[in-house]
Amino acid sequence: MTIYRKAIRQALNDGYLVAQSGATWLSCEVAWRRHCIARQEPAVVVSCREKFADVYMLLNKIPHEDVDPTQIARILGELEERGIPESHVSVQRGTKGAPELFTGLSITDIPMEDALSIAPYLRRQGDTLLGRTATTPARQPAS
Repeated sequence: MTIYRKAIRQALNDGYLVAQSGATWLSCEVAWRRHCIARQEPAVVVSCREKFADVYMLLNKIPHEDVDPTQIARILGELEERGIPESHVSVQRGTKGAPELFTGLSITDIPMEDALSIAPYLRRQGDTLLGRTATTPARQPAS
C-alpha cells in the first residue's frame, strides 16, 4: 500500500486528510475533496510543511444556504480562544453564480500540533454549518 492510499484510508477514519507537499500529494488532496463532494461532506485538509501547517475546511460544490454571519463570528472567536491569530484565518466566499456564499475557512502557518487539533473541530463546524449533527466518519472496510 502506498503512503497516499494510507493517507486516504486514515482520512476516511478521521474525517480529514493530512497531506504533505508535492504534486502527488496534491492529487491525493484532490481525490479527498472529490470524495467529500460526492458524500456532500465538508472537506478538511491539513497541509504539512515541516513544523508548520495550513488547515482548511471547504463547502465548495456542496449545496448549502449561506450561513448566518453570527455563526462565522462564533467560529472565529473559538479559534481565537484556541490561540489562532486572526491574521492567520481567512474566510472564503463565492462561487460561480453565488459570489457571497460562504464556501470555506482556511488557517495558515500554524504549528503542526495546532493544525491537527483544529482539523476535527473544523469538520464538526462544517457539519453544523450544513445543518447536520456532527458525525463521526464511518469506518471503511479494509481493501
